[in-house]
Amino acid sequence: MSSILPFALFLSWLLPPRLLKLTAALAERLQNSCENLFSQESSYRELSQAFICGSSLHDPLSKEIFLETGLIHLMVVSGSHLQTLLWLEQGLLFFWNKKSWLKIFLALSLFFYCLLTGFQPPVLRALASWLCRWLNQFFHWHWDAGKIQLASGVFLLSLFPDWIHSFSFYLSWLSSLGFLAAPLIVKSSHRRKESAFRHWLLTSLCIQALVAFAFWNFSWLGFFMNVLLGPFIGFFLLPLSLLELLLPTFAFFWDQAWFYLLAFLKCLIEIYQNLFPNALLSKPFSDNSFAWMSLWTFLMAIHMFFEILRQLRYRRSYV
Repeated sequence: MSSILPFALFLSWLLPPRLLKLTAALAERLQNSCENLFSQESSYRELSQAFICGSSLHDPLSKEIFLETGLIHLMVVSGSHLQTLLWLEQGLLFFWNKKSWLKIFLALSLFFYCLLTGFQPPVLRALASWLCRWLNQFFHWHWDAGKIQLASGVFLLSLFPDWIHSFSFYLSWLSSLGFLAAPLIVKSSHRRKESAFRHWLLTSLCIQALVAFAFWNFSWLGFFMNVLLGPFIGFFLLPLSLLELLLPTFAFFWDQAWFYLLAFLKCLIEIYQNLFPNALLSKPFSDNSFAWMSLWTFLMAIHMFFEILRQLRYRRSYV
């Protein structure tokens, strides 16, 4: 792990500051162009802009609903958006024989989407992680997933030091560690469907547990929403927003879909509050130096713990 940090710092040194400023300016223009593509007649235009273009969600009612249900990450352009886009492109280009050109095309398209969403920390962290994974395979460095996440995170922090106080960047990095925990805790089953479901269930639990330990705030509503309804709602929002973008004349129908989705989530919140009246759904974050130092110490400690656990499992497999 000691070689990861110098490598990430060396990559960041190769990129001049002026190039980063020009890229950020271009990303801001592209994001504004993306926002203007949505119909002005739509009552829930801001939700689609947030989901596709990465715009800030200003509506307090909608923001509170997604916060209390633990689904606010769906309204922030993050690694899940990039992964969904990657799956769609790989499905469309499945029969393309030139695999090397395919990876280049995928990298360029993902980079363009990062520009389109304003170069936001979560989606850029996911892109850096994907590029580190590709470099690892190409040069045969034999890095595990934990080293890849660490290298991509340190690389971006060296480029954008202000992101050390970015809540979305930290939460994205912390959530990625939840995906690393499942393979270290349980062995994969021979039954593919059973293994996939168990992996997803354990991953969701690990992500919620890491967030709970980091911020001292755990919501059973958020856990069950992310496990049972999170994937469905996420895959529902993406085509809904894309259809609104492609067919703005049908804005009324898209507004009805958003209305019933928000009403359904609000109904779940009321049921949860009636069953657990003393439950704290959302807790404010104390934005101070001590809090951030504690959060980053916790994240690096989790990295070290997973590395030790991986080494122990590796040694046991050869005993």
